[in-house]
Amino acid sequence: MQNRKLPCRFGVAFPLLTLVLTTLVEAQTSQYGNVKFDIPSGWQRLEQGQFAVLAPNDLTTSEKLIIVISPGQELTSDFRAAFEATLQNALAANEKLVGSSETQLNRENEGYDVLTKTLTVENVDDSNRTIRLYIAANPGKRLEMIVILANDQALFKKYETAVQAFITSCTFANFTKTGNDATVNADKPVGNPPSSNRYTEIEGLYVANILQNVPKTFGFGYEYRNFNVFWLLLSGGRIYFGLPDGDPAQFDFERAGREKPEKCGTYQISNSQIQLQWRGKPVSFNRGQELVDLSAAYSGQTGRTFFRRVSSENGVRLNGVFARRSFAHLSSAITDGGVSGETRFSFSSDGRFTIEGFIGFSASTKGRPLDSGRDPTAITPASPNGNVLAIGSNNNTQSGTYQIRNNVLELTYADGHREGFFFFRVPQEEDKVICINGTNYLRSE
Repeated sequence: MQNRKLPCRFGVAFPLLTLVLTTLVEAQTSQYGNVKFDIPSGWQRLEQGQFAVLAPNDLTTSEKLIIVISPGQELTSDFRAAFEATLQNALAANEKLVGSSETQLNRENEGYDVLTKTLTVENVDDSNRTIRLYIAANPGKRLEMIVILANDQALFKKYETAVQAFITSCTFANFTKTGNDATVNADKPVGNPPSSNRYTEIEGLYVANILQNVPKTFGFGYEYRNFNVFWLLLSGGRIYFGLPDGDPAQFDFERAGREKPEKCGTYQISNSQIQLQWRGKPVSFNRGQELVDLSAAYSGQTGRTFFRRVSSENGVRLNGVFARRSFAHLSSAITDGGVSGETRFSFSSDGRFTIEGFIGFSASTKGRPLDSGRDPTAITPASPNGNVLAIGSNNNTQSGTYQIRNNVLELTYADGHREGFFFFRVPQEEDKVICINGTNYLRSE
């Protein structure tokens, strides 16, 4: 069985984009929540956590184009009604709608519906026009949303091949269609009860925190970035250099070896020593060793590389609120701003949890207003400082019960579905910082 792709005929909703299947050389396969997709060659994934953001590497200072993938959620109302409700919250207080397409419905024999709509928005003072394409799908009674935003219609044409390849690559982990029958996956569903056998395959988990001085993503100069590097030791002498996306129970090492061979390897145990190859160099350390001290491994890295073994966390109960705020900086010569988000996990010692999430796009302008007599349909320099635009926001709250075992956080939601995440408390900061699927969350209460 194969996951199904989004229908490719969005030309009615967005005339400049006639979406047909295009394969890009060197595209990278990735996943965010229930959505699997290819990152186009020459693009990068800017953020992980509450949302995923993709952007071209070659944007100029006056160009802004991003793809935002929301975390998705279970549908509790009519699909179209939920889509329209989301669009009702798409404008900021100082914005107005100057144009929109009709909402387009596509089924395309895929077994689920796809809704698309284009909004053209500008500030109430007639400045700062943006074009926003909203794409929503409802595979397996879920609402999945993708937003493509640009500050110039011509950018959709410029990046047409990359955008169409991204959309047609999108599949959903919880949905399969075979022949004329469409069903929610029985073998790898989103939130299905996880396999305890898969959880017990984890033999050990090591993490290193790297501080690296790198060129800025946008603009000039350098900046320090902080990121985690992982060794995930599995049974049978297998090692994964990272933390896989999604539920650990659904991780397929053999498939990962085909799709991301650089992430997969092997290790040996000889005389109680673990031996492996990492970044082209041999590494050996005692089985159960708490700290592995290595030299700097990345260009621009500050300090040495310390891999620390994390506790399996079996039976741990948490008490408090842990939050992660994220911001993808997308400033240009005419605007300051970016895509922001926050996710808050509230845990109680009686085994209950609540997740609250928010995402949104904002920018404050720093140019001049539209001159009288200029073409009102043109993309113009931004208005005076302080004006704000937004592609909208998405607030989502879910709750249920949790348990932790063998570095896996298992959540059982109020509607009965389950989901697993790789989990540990950060070494030396166990009371302050937890890590969920590779993302750090700081205690806020």
